[in-house]
Amino acid sequence: MKNALSISGLTAHYDRADILHDINLSIPVGQSVALLGRNGAGKTSLLNCLFNMGPMWQGQIEVLGQDIEGMPTYRIALLGMALVPQGRGRFPTLSVQESLRLAGLAHRPQTKDRWTLERIYDGMPRLYERRQSSCSALSGGERQLLALARALLTQSSLIILDEPSEGLAPMTIQDTLLPQLQSLNQQGITVLIAEQNLSLALELADRALLLGHGHLVYDGPAAQLRQDAALLQRHLGL
Repeated sequence: MKNALSISGLTAHYDRADILHDINLSIPVGQSVALLGRNGAGKTSLLNCLFNMGPMWQGQIEVLGQDIEGMPTYRIALLGMALVPQGRGRFPTLSVQESLRLAGLAHRPQTKDRWTLERIYDGMPRLYERRQSSCSALSGGERQLLALARALLTQSSLIILDEPSEGLAPMTIQDTLLPQLQSLNQQGITVLIAEQNLSLALELADRALLLGHGHLVYDGPAAQLRQDAALLQRHLGL
């Protein structure tokens, strides 16, 4: 099976501070994977390495079969990988519809537009209702929907999400975020989700990765990790 993402011997650091140590993993096309770990474990740093943002790194990273060493961030995105960043990066002065149309301009060349504005509105009716509203006026759940919609409009086949449930009420997560993320799995999109919300991550993912102090300490079935109380206590404090 073709891999959407392959990482071999990845180490990363900021100045003299080591962040990641000899990370090796591969994610097949269509798989949903949860990346877990405490604050400071290296989750966001790992995601930033995938886009050549942030830490200095050594090793090998292949995105959809392409080695990204030395590649600028915009070219990596054009390979077919999109980031839904922590904080839900938005343009507060734009309306929802303007923001979505802007994202559509960044679609990959020579790809069929699987995701259109009409399809986004059909699947996320709340965004249609709020299409004329300023992005700054959206609730936390609406901002997360917008960030996800913007990623889909790039026509990417690999979606990376960094702490999507951060700051959201449990009801918003259950009623708004969870169904949208589950729909990605059903449509064959490869998903890597960095989360501290263990129940959300393990409900979404077939497979779990657990980082502890920059080391990959678990890589296996999500259901099996849920049962390992000692490992969860040691690395997540649960």
